[in-house]
Amino acid sequence: LPERAAELVHHHLIQAAIDYDHARELNAFGKPVLVHIKIDTGMHRLGENCNNPTEIDKILRSPNLEVCGIFTHLCAADSTQADDIEFTKKQIHKFYILLDQLRQLGHTLPKVHIQGSYGVLNYPELQCDYARIGIALYGTLSSPDDKTKLQLDLRPVLALKAKVTL
Repeated sequence: LPERAAELVHHHLIQAAIDYDHARELNAFGKPVLVHIKIDTGMHRLGENCNNPTEIDKILRSPNLEVCGIFTHLCAADSTQADDIEFTKKQIHKFYILLDQLRQLGHTLPKVHIQGSYGVLNYPELQCDYARIGIALYGTLSSPDDKTKLQLDLRPVLALKAKVTL
């Protein structure tokens, strides 16, 4: 919550600015807050709409926000079904169009990230600054039957074992 911005600053934490209104509230704190701008390219859960470059421009120009990243979430990257691949490619395209629009507005882009575990495994050709690896860090996929474009020798890094006593 923007009311907790002092804790972000004190602990040197980076906050996801989930839309223009949220960013405006963080900016009102009056001290530099580190943020990554979340862009909605089709998941419709969080993020400033990718069709609002003017709002994103305002976030980037906010005097008390130190924007160190911009990202989106590929919500169907775990699927190899044709319609999901098509949807993911549209998300990627929308994101890169927005980045071009921001450059045209005179911005030097902060660090860019678009891939999670499945984004890396199914779209390894994407060139970004960061990847947000999640489930793959545990040496597994969401389901043992998942098929991915890039095949890695993932091995679980932990196990839960218990002896049944009753």
